[in-house]
Amino acid sequence: MLRLIKMYLYRASRLVSSKLWFVLLEITLLVPMAKMVLFSSNREADIAVFDIILQIISSGMPCMICSFFISGLFAHDEKGGYIKNIITSINDRKSLFFSRIAVTAVYLFLIYFIIIVSTLVIYGLVLKMEIISDINIIMKLVMSYWLSVSFLCFVNMVIIIAKSVTLPVMMTLISISGLIALPVLMINLLISKLFKSDSFDLGEHLVSTCLKGLNYDFDLCHHLLIGAVYILVSFFCSLLVLRKRDV
Repeated sequence: MLRLIKMYLYRASRLVSSKLWFVLLEITLLVPMAKMVLFSSNREADIAVFDIILQIISSGMPCMICSFFISGLFAHDEKGGYIKNIITSINDRKSLFFSRIAVTAVYLFLIYFIIIVSTLVIYGLVLKMEIISDINIIMKLVMSYWLSVSFLCFVNMVIIIAKSVTLPVMMTLISISGLIALPVLMINLLISKLFKSDSFDLGEHLVSTCLKGLNYDFDLCHHLLIGAVYILVSFFCSLLVLRKRDV
């Protein structure tokens, strides 16, 4: 498994797209700063640097950037025909899933690191804003990483099943952009008619919804459980497909 992780990390470092995604990430940081400079009244608001960091991360943009990158990176195994050599060279096919998750977690951590350092420099040093206003914000950032990793585990599962870039990218766009709200509403209406209950809301159990709602709705146990369910479902479904796949 360690050889697979090294291979994916090396391939990721050589891809031009990885640099482009980081450029896009920096742009997402500079746009809010430009607004604060142009509209000075926003700078007087009671907001700290780590509040801005949480806003950026909970927007889903970092998770989406990571999803797009890993979709291209891992789907290339199928497109280039490398998957046959990879699977035949490992003792257990679950190593493929775990190695991809490890690389995903590393890449996501790098994105978080860039966001935190850049935001501290831009807003803390340049704009002289307060660094942190609430210590609980750290727990929310840790939870955002957990939810993002669980969502990306699901993306990895879709990549393994679909064997292409298109489906995981579309799924990410629909989930992060909020377009998923319409099918969720339809499912909720269907459930309410079938079971005569209006208390169930599917949106509350989607990891993308939990991630985007961290600013105003933080439930530690619920978020831990949702993330764990996503990871377990992704693992077992991926393992089932990999073991049945004829390479």
